Amino acid sequence: MAEPKKRVEITIPGVTQPIPVSRKTHDSLINLLQEIQRVHRRNELFRDKLRIIDRAYACYTSTEDQAQREEVAAKIIDASGLHFTTPVVLSQVDSIVAFLSELYLSGYPIFPVVAPPDQVAFGEALEAIIDNHSIRGRWPRQINKMFRDGGKYNVCGIELEWAPIGNLSISKNIEEMGTTQDNQPSLEVDQINRMWSLDMYNTFWDQLVDIPDVSEFGDYIGFNALFTRGRMKKYISDLDKAGEVTMNVRAGLESLEGASRDDVPREHYWEKPIISNFNIIEDINQNTNWLAWATGEKDDDSRIDYSNKYLFTKFYSRIVPDDHDLSVPDPNTPQIWKFVAVNNSHIIHMKKVISAFDMFPMHLGQFTDDGFRMQTKSVAEQQLAIQDATTELVNIRLNSARRAISDRAIYNPALVDPVDANSRLPAAKIPIKQNLKTADLRSAYLPIPFDDGGTASAFNDIFPMLQLSEFMGGLNSARQGAFRRGNRTLGEFSEIMSNSDMRSRMIALMMEYQIFTPVKNQLKGNILLFQKADQNQFLSNRTDKIVEVNLEELRSEILDFKVADGYLPTSLLANTEAVTTGFQLIGSSPLLAAGFNLPGLFTHMMSLIGMRGLDKFRVDQTQQQQNLQQAQAAEAPPPGPGGQPGGGTPAG
Repeated sequence: MAEPKKRVEITIPGVTQPIPVSRKTHDSLINLLQEIQRVHRRNELFRDKLRIIDRAYACYTSTEDQAQREEVAAKIIDASGLHFTTPVVLSQVDSIVAFLSELYLSGYPIFPVVAPPDQVAFGEALEAIIDNHSIRGRWPRQINKMFRDGGKYNVCGIELEWAPIGNLSISKNIEEMGTTQDNQPSLEVDQINRMWSLDMYNTFWDQLVDIPDVSEFGDYIGFNALFTRGRMKKYISDLDKAGEVTMNVRAGLESLEGASRDDVPREHYWEKPIISNFNIIEDINQNTNWLAWATGEKDDDSRIDYSNKYLFTKFYSRIVPDDHDLSVPDPNTPQIWKFVAVNNSHIIHMKKVISAFDMFPMHLGQFTDDGFRMQTKSVAEQQLAIQDATTELVNIRLNSARRAISDRAIYNPALVDPVDANSRLPAAKIPIKQNLKTADLRSAYLPIPFDDGGTASAFNDIFPMLQLSEFMGGLNSARQGAFRRGNRTLGEFSEIMSNSDMRSRMIALMMEYQIFTPVKNQLKGNILLFQKADQNQFLSNRTDKIVEVNLEELRSEILDFKVADGYLPTSLLANTEAVTTGFQLIGSSPLLAAGFNLPGLFTHMMSLIGMRGLDKFRVDQTQQQQNLQQAQAAEAPPPGPGGQPGGGTPAG
């Protein structure tokens, strides 16, 4: 292991003095990582399970031997068409993923903020910040991938990290752009809340606790990834630009995980299985070779001796600093630290993590949480037997149909050419090689009669199996978009559909309290701790206007706000149904109306149910008085007949 050339000093939030990291501390932490990786390597049975599920989800049945590289596309299609796989696993997984995505990701914003009426401005500011982060960080894509992993594997995870992101900075005066050094457009680096779905093939965690409890009670959690030279340099550069401390950069970039710099680190990284006969993804060793062209002709001591690819490892660990000779405040108290390592040999970034509820920024969840951890069957795994059974029935019938139109026969190759006998053309003629002077024509070709009576009902047996699949998954035909005639009333149908959602809502409930509740609290905490004061202008989705955010004032109020989502919408957190009933009661009672500010109450209620741009319709006080007078005049009773009060006529 190459020794770092200098000691590195890192900073901790709330601590003014830098903390030195010695070689002894570094090596101790590397030993911790290597032991974690050793345990991760032994988890091969779990990865085998993931491969089986992924192939079933993709309806993949062929092997590489059945689809050799030299075969043309037509032959591949013809070969794969000989076996049909019923998409039972795909249907069940996509149904639950669609339900969760609609529930959590279809609203805008995906994490609205509920604030008391006297703090609406602060709630709007916090919501604008979270919405800005969700759009720039593309959260819905990562959350959707997490849902799909949960449906396939019953284990899914996501990381919420305060991380760098590129940001284009341009001059506000377009005419002066580029005229001076200060007006040049530039790419800066901000830091925002970023979400990353975890690759279950390469994610490791403390397996001594239940999977949903890892972020709170586990000793470690992290993942491995493959980085090219360019991506690794960009990652380090973004950290530096964001003001984070890096260390051992050159030693890490010159380190080796394989036998040579051309090798791909495979010892601790696992690729996903092949799920298509079209082997489009080439072997990872044949991907872009940076060493072939990116190093140039420069050959001196100043040039870094790069590798082609690197094993990138990010992990969080709850360590006792004194165990690693790390001189920090409270050295004998367990603390959460983040580590980024290259090739299992050099830590290039480390920092203490302060998070809501003292939980890891990586969260794991299970759709079914029964305490059996990785043994619990997923939605996909429960359907494997049904898919195998229905696939067998379908192929029995298809093979029977093929057999009926492509009869088997016995032929004499001395009299009939095999190419002619096995021709797939329906009207092909079969020539005889020689004259049949002494032999009968039947000695050249004799068909074998076929009776498919035993397979005719195979298709009929499929539908009970598919109904069993729906029964196991808690779905019905209507939820999958299929219409069935019936004599149900609208109320009865609504009740049936509500009951059919119960299993899916139970999964949503698990996701809410396993993952989304801590994530939402960490979102607020990260903004409270790390949002920079100069980042104070955000677009409000409520008013479609730029709001000025006073971070100091926001920090004094932020923890009192509730962050909603699809499962816990603002209408539920604010109980808008009760508010609506109360509002109607106030409107019908002049005595109650006199004691409340009805316009303010109406505005607050409409904002809670998600109405945007309500402020655009506000009028000034003069217009408000005119509208009130017009309303009172419209509600006044019409005058009675005659010129006298009371409707009488003058005496004659």
